[in-house]
Amino acid sequence: MLRILSRYPFLTLFSGLLVGILLASAVSGFWLPALLALIALAGLMIPAVMKRRKPYFAIRFTPTQPFFIFLLAASMGVFTALVHRTDKDLELEGYPYVAGTVVSASQGVQYSKMLVRIDTFTDEAGNIVAQPKNAIVELTTERFYAPDTRLIFRQNLRSLDPDGDVVRERFAPYLRSRGVAYTQWVPQHLITVAEAPHGLRYQAYSVRQKLIRQLESSSLSSTSASMLAAMALGHKDLLDEEDMEAFRYSGLSHLLALSGMHVGIVAWVLSWLLFPLMFFLRPRWRWLAVIALIWLYVWLTGWYVSALRACIMSTLLLGALVVQRRNTSVNAILAAAFIIVLFDPLQITTAGFQLSFAAALLLVLSIGINPIDHHSHPRIFKIFSLVAATLIVTAGTMALSAYYFHNITPASFVPNLLAGCLLPFYLGGGIIYILLLSVGLDVSFLAMMINKGTEAIVRLAHVTASSPSLITDVRLHAAVPVMFLCGMVCLILWLRSRRKLPAILSAGSFVVAIAGVFLLPVPEGLKALRASGTAKKDLITMYDNDAAKTDTLQSGSCGLYDTPAGSVGWCSADMKLLDASHPLYAKLQEADYLVLGRGAEIDMQNIAMRAHRPTVVLLPSLRDAERDTLTTRCTRFGLPYHDIAADGPFLLQYPLR
Repeated sequence: MLRILSRYPFLTLFSGLLVGILLASAVSGFWLPALLALIALAGLMIPAVMKRRKPYFAIRFTPTQPFFIFLLAASMGVFTALVHRTDKDLELEGYPYVAGTVVSASQGVQYSKMLVRIDTFTDEAGNIVAQPKNAIVELTTERFYAPDTRLIFRQNLRSLDPDGDVVRERFAPYLRSRGVAYTQWVPQHLITVAEAPHGLRYQAYSVRQKLIRQLESSSLSSTSASMLAAMALGHKDLLDEEDMEAFRYSGLSHLLALSGMHVGIVAWVLSWLLFPLMFFLRPRWRWLAVIALIWLYVWLTGWYVSALRACIMSTLLLGALVVQRRNTSVNAILAAAFIIVLFDPLQITTAGFQLSFAAALLLVLSIGINPIDHHSHPRIFKIFSLVAATLIVTAGTMALSAYYFHNITPASFVPNLLAGCLLPFYLGGGIIYILLLSVGLDVSFLAMMINKGTEAIVRLAHVTASSPSLITDVRLHAAVPVMFLCGMVCLILWLRSRRKLPAILSAGSFVVAIAGVFLLPVPEGLKALRASGTAKKDLITMYDNDAAKTDTLQSGSCGLYDTPAGSVGWCSADMKLLDASHPLYAKLQEADYLVLGRGAEIDMQNIAMRAHRPTVVLLPSLRDAERDTLTTRCTRFGLPYHDIAADGPFLLQYPLR
C-alpha cells in the first residue's frame, strides 16, 4: 500500500481533498474548528520533513508520511468548501433589484439562458443593501448578453426547491452542480446594462464568435460549420436539433463535446506545426510552445472541464519531457482531478467531470492488458490496443451515461471505433482549416474533405440512433454506475495481474450493480407541456420522459391537446373562437386551459359562467393592446391567467407514472 501511495502521490492528495469537502458539508456548524484542527495536524509534517536528513528519523517517518499528506489535503478540502460556500437562504423580500455579472451565456431558439453571478442587491434608490457570497442565478430572457456584461434587473428570484414542479425537480441537481442557487425569468425591457463587457471571458468570447462567423461564411456547408464550431470551439448553438438527438441516442454525443480526445488532437496538430523548431532550438522549447498554445486554446473555448482536465494532463506529461523527469498517466489524471476540484468543488457532482475522468482512467488502465508483443507485431498491437480501449471505455461508461442520459445503445461500440479512427483526421483538418481562415485563406479542397467527413459522421449517428438495439427511458439508482465502474476497474486490474482479489472484487461489484438495477428505487420520468415563444413565434413543447417535441403554432390555426392534467386548447393568429361552426368550437370552449396568440378572441363572459373556469395563457405574440384587453377581461370575470411575456413560460405538468 505504501508503495502505491509513494508511486501515485496525487492519489493521497485527491482522496484527502474529497474527505475534506465531505467533512465540510457534513459538519457545517463546526467548519472553522475542523479546519484549524486539520491544518494544525498537517502542520506537524513540516518539521518532520525538515528533520528527514537524519537517516534514523527518515526511516521512522516514511510510513506515516502519506497520513500527514492526507491530512494536509483534507484541510485544503475544508478550506475550498468554505471559500466556495453559496448563500442559498437569503431573505429576498427587502431586495428589489439585483446587480450581477454574466458568467456564461447560450443562445437558444426561443430564449437566452445565462449564468449571472449576483454582485449586490440594491434598493429603489440604487443603494447597496446586501452582497451575497457565491450566489449565481440562471437568468432567462429574450436577448443574448455576452459574458462579463454587468446587468441590473428587478428581483424575482426563485429557489431551486421543486415545490411539486417536476421540471424544476428534474433539473435542480444539474443547476446545483453548476453553482446555481436561483432561477428567474426577466422580460428584456426590465434589464438594464450597467457596464459593457471587457474582461478575459469576453475577449475569449469575441475571438470565438469571430472564428464562428468565418466558418459560417466559408466554403463549408452549414452542417459542417456547425459541427466544426461544436467540436473545435465548443459552440453548440448552431447544431440542428435532429442531429443532436441522433448523436445522443447513438452514443456519439461525446464527439460534440470538447474532451481529452479533442485536446489531444489539437496538441498533436500543434506539435507537427511546430516541428521546424527542432532545427533551431532544443526539443524542450517545442514542448513548452505546445503547452502554452494548449492553454490558449482551452481559454478560447471557454474552460470546459473535460478540456481543462486534458490540458492539465498534457502539461504534466509534456512538462516531464521538458524537465526530463518520469511521469505516469494515472498520476497526471489524479493531479488534474485534484487541481480542478480544489478550485471548484462542485465539479465532482457534474456528469462531464465524472464521465471525462472515468473514461480517461479506463483508457489509461487498458494500456497494460495487451498480450501481443509490440516488437514482433507492431501493427496488430496497435489495432488490438485501439479495439480494446474503445470496448473498455464504451462498456465502462455505459452505466454512467445511462444514469445521466437515460438511454443505452449496445450497438455504439462499432460506431465509436469508426469515429475514433476518423476523428483525428477530421478534427485535425478542421483545426488547420480554422487557422487558415483566421489569416484569410479558404482552401476549397480542404473544405470539400471536411464536408465529406461531416456527412459520414452524421450518417453514422443517424443509422446508429435508428438501431433496434436502442434502449430508452433507462432509470438507474446512483449506486449502480458507481459499482459498475468499480467492477470495470477491478476487472482491468485482474486482466493485468491475474490475481484473485481483483477478480473477487470485480465479480462482487457487478453482482451488486445488477441487483441494484432491480431492487433500488429510481426517480420517475418527466411529463409536462410547456407554452413559450417570442413576439414572432409561438411554441408548445411536449416533454415525455427525456424526449421533447416542439410544435410551432401556425398562423390562423387552432388545436387541442388532451393531457392527464386537463385539455389544453390553443388559438394563434386571427382565429376567432366566436365562430360556432368551427369543428373545434365546443371542445375549445370546454378546455381546461386556453392558450391565446395574436388576434385570438374568446367569449370571456360565456366562459366565466362555466362551473370549472379555465386558465387563460397569453402568448408573447399578442400585441400590447390585445394583452391589456385580455388581462382586463380576465380580471373582470375572475378568470385566472398567465402572461408569458411577464411571468415566463407556462408549464403544465402531468401526473407521474
